[in-house]
Amino acid sequence: MINLKHKIAAVFLILGVAFSQFYNVSADWTGTSQLIIFQNSITGLEVGDEIGIFDSNAVIDDTGATGELLVGPASEDGAASAVWSGDQLDPVAIGAVDLSQFGGPILPGYQDGSSVVIKVYRPSTGMEYNTDVTYSAGTGTFGDLFMAISEITLEGDDGLDNDDIWIADSYMLNQNYPNPFNPVTNISFDAVSSGKVSLVVYDVLGNRVKTLLNGFVTPGHYVMSWDGTDENGVSVSSGVYIYTLSNSGSYVSKRMLLVK
Repeated sequence: MINLKHKIAAVFLILGVAFSQFYNVSADWTGTSQLIIFQNSITGLEVGDEIGIFDSNAVIDDTGATGELLVGPASEDGAASAVWSGDQLDPVAIGAVDLSQFGGPILPGYQDGSSVVIKVYRPSTGMEYNTDVTYSAGTGTFGDLFMAISEITLEGDDGLDNDDIWIADSYMLNQNYPNPFNPVTNISFDAVSSGKVSLVVYDVLGNRVKTLLNGFVTPGHYVMSWDGTDENGVSVSSGVYIYTLSNSGSYVSKRMLLVK
């Protein structure tokens, strides 16, 4: 019992450790960008929260197809992050460029006139949140000459809530059972529509531990088991692990505790 108490106490320390980076923009720099200022008046974020900038109607590939795309934070050299520290942040998003009429390529990115979508990954809960945003300047649409955000409210944020979360009303990730567990736990999710999804286990430092699923699913209920091993079949140590369900650039994560 004493050892278990020590392990559980350690969990709360581990929960404060963030992923190296949750949001990684895959689109190449196009030379077109949107500056979005996150003012230090924001009270709805906690230190360490990571900000992702999305366009639900972005150009997503070189054919000109549209859909949701993570477009920021980005930079010309490809390395960028927007982690809240309480000070003003000035991330930029990548805009789409269509050079096809000149025989050139179509470059993915946001489209002018689309609504800016802000999502927040909170390391202390291991969860991604949709947000309600207040703008002190601009209209909240890509193409604004000047855009500034004065407040952000996380939707469904009630501290360490680990309830079921939906991704774009199509996929719901459930809490693993049992939790804590040793040595096997079941992770389930529900799919309302067909699509390609991945279910991946990470450690608290953001290192990939094991991919449980990476493929196309049809509507239904899915259950995947994790036996506490990595990709090589080697047993991992006790501690907190994060499992993430992703689909088309959207992510949701939950935490679980392996106790040996």
